[in-house]
Amino acid sequence: LFRSLRAIAKQESPRIARIRQAFLRMLYSSAITVLETYLSDAFYQRVINDDTLIERLMLTTPEFKDKKYSLSEMVAWKKKTNEMVGEYLFNIVWHNLAKVQCMYGDVLGVKFPEDSGAIYAAVVIRHDIVHRGGKTKTGKSHNFKESDIEKLFASIEAFVAAIDLQLKARKT
Repeated sequence: LFRSLRAIAKQESPRIARIRQAFLRMLYSSAITVLETYLSDAFYQRVINDDTLIERLMLTTPEFKDKKYSLSEMVAWKKKTNEMVGEYLFNIVWHNLAKVQCMYGDVLGVKFPEDSGAIYAAVVIRHDIVHRGGKTKTGKSHNFKESDIEKLFASIEAFVAAIDLQLKARKT
């Protein structure tokens, strides 16, 4: 996915400023979507068929560990654990990086890079792009240059590479 996004970014940017900004915002937003997809897929693929990781998820995630279950719910869980965990994982908001960071740490023992501030800030900017028409809460427009998009791509690639390295090094 990221290669495709890079290929789109290499296309000639529209010359009309308003259209160019829409194009760059689309690229910015799409880059965060690609990150979300990576975080979701990487987590799901490692957890869903590993009973130990499913158990760890259930014991460390507040939505599971803090809930009181009836005996009938426990029986249903025993029969459909993978399906119910899968449904939970599909409903996670994967750009909620604080929550996702905890899940990666608690369940997989994977730490997000310490220099992730740019990624967290980019998620907030993406929120402005998607939900506020590219403006901050105070009404200031986010305006990008092609170099801003390239910097974002590089930050995401470094972030993903650091996580991927840890995932590949895991024994379980």
